[in-house]
Amino acid sequence: MDFRHALFSFDGRLRRRDWWLWSIALFLAQILTTRIADTLLFGADADLQAGRYGAWFFGGAQDAGPQWTALAFAFVFLWPALALILKRAHDRDRRGWELVAIHLAATTGYLVPSDAYEAAGRAIDAGDWLAGAPMMAWGLILIIASLYQLVVLGFLDGTPGSNRFGPSPKGVGGDTAEVFS
Repeated sequence: MDFRHALFSFDGRLRRRDWWLWSIALFLAQILTTRIADTLLFGADADLQAGRYGAWFFGGAQDAGPQWTALAFAFVFLWPALALILKRAHDRDRRGWELVAIHLAATTGYLVPSDAYEAAGRAIDAGDWLAGAPMMAWGLILIIASLYQLVVLGFLDGTPGSNRFGPSPKGVGGDTAEVFS
């Protein structure tokens, strides 16, 4: 499957292997562009200056509040992410809009300040359940929904043979998938 069809088209089906490869590549590209933008906008952080490139790459800006550059690049990479999600759902003979809703809800996590969950945990520890429980519940809901999405997209096999979204991308069931070049 070529680059344009994989990342910019909502038509057709996508097998698990291709979903994993494209999703990992998209994830790494999103993190890299976000971290480079953070460095260009806010300067090099302590991890980058100390040569701890792994911590810099996967770290987040400390006390930055909402991660605005991460949110901006989440919107830049939204179309390709949705294309991968829907094509993978099509391989399972599903429309996939619940998976899109989960992805969009998870994107709201960029609006949450980095210390909000810690503050909610401290409130619960202090006995103030009303102050801490909503944030913790939202976090738990996002974790469960994201795990559901991961299992459905990344581990469950597609329908063998043709379905309403097209031929099998594996060529299983007597039909062959269209070869994109």
